[in-house]
Amino acid sequence: MFFNPIKDWLYYSKGQRMGISVLLLLIIATPVVTGIVKRMNTPGPLDKEAFLAEVELLQHKMMMAAESDAKAKTRVEANTAADRQATRQRPELRPFAFDPNTLSAEEWDSLGMPRHISRSIRNFLAAGGSFRFREDLRRIYLLEDWMYEELEAYIELPARPLQKTAGNSSSSASGEKKGDSGPLVAAARDANNPTGSNPYKKTDHVIHVAEPLLVNLNLADTTELQKIRGIGPAFSRRIVGYRNLLGGFINTEQLLEVFGLDSTRFEAIREFVTTDTMHVNKINLNTADYAELIRHPYINRQTANAILKFRDQHGPYSEINELSKSYLIDSKTIGRIKPYLYIEDP
Repeated sequence: MFFNPIKDWLYYSKGQRMGISVLLLLIIATPVVTGIVKRMNTPGPLDKEAFLAEVELLQHKMMMAAESDAKAKTRVEANTAADRQATRQRPELRPFAFDPNTLSAEEWDSLGMPRHISRSIRNFLAAGGSFRFREDLRRIYLLEDWMYEELEAYIELPARPLQKTAGNSSSSASGEKKGDSGPLVAAARDANNPTGSNPYKKTDHVIHVAEPLLVNLNLADTTELQKIRGIGPAFSRRIVGYRNLLGGFINTEQLLEVFGLDSTRFEAIREFVTTDTMHVNKINLNTADYAELIRHPYINRQTANAILKFRDQHGPYSEINELSKSYLIDSKTIGRIKPYLYIEDP
């Protein structure tokens, strides 16, 4: 039989012919289907009127939301103002003789005492507290001074006794009485009293009135701070903690920077606190590193980096005012940190 290689090479079986037909069909159908899909997904012409209507509707909704927020803010401000006005109005007290240790809630109401104050007093008594002297009622933080002054005459408790010490109870080793200030006072006394009689003979006791409480914020510990009315354990710890971060208080207004201590509480305690600059720990600009600088509450990362960069570029500081030459440190920041800085050669 004659062998024809070309015929054998072009010969396909039935299954092969079927596969070739399907492949050709797919090749032809792919661009056709793609064109149809693109036509179906092509958006139609833009409806400008519908678009503008949607924009107008959105603007209207935004305006309505803004008006609603403004009305809500106005209501809140009005309620806050009303609450403040109500707080500022003094309640009308109707005093009668009473013992604060035994007064019931109804009797406090009859007295005209605001309920939040009477509740605070009852909570104090329920916690085991008691009033021994009429002045003890002042310890209630919410009780205002004018309230106590109106009620003081009606409190059925004794007044706190004044501290007394005997005038001739003891003498010093030199024979001078306590309270004398030494030889100069003795000489002046003898010059004014040549007869040698005791000009204080008629006075058996000397009454010492306690001096007003004045606490140095830079020296006081938490126990001493709690002697101030309105400063409890929590606030005393916060004050001491913030003092340690600062290095000390320069002025009493820095108490407003203590977490939770607002202007109302500050005004109530400001007359009982004082500060000094002798007990303030300062930072040496020429030796301080980044960790020491950033620890201070008034120095942020930008200020600390600016201080160190300026020192690296220009050498040790000769005066603190050189900080103003750095454009990265504003004058307000310099004014705040200046009391906590000093210059010393490294």
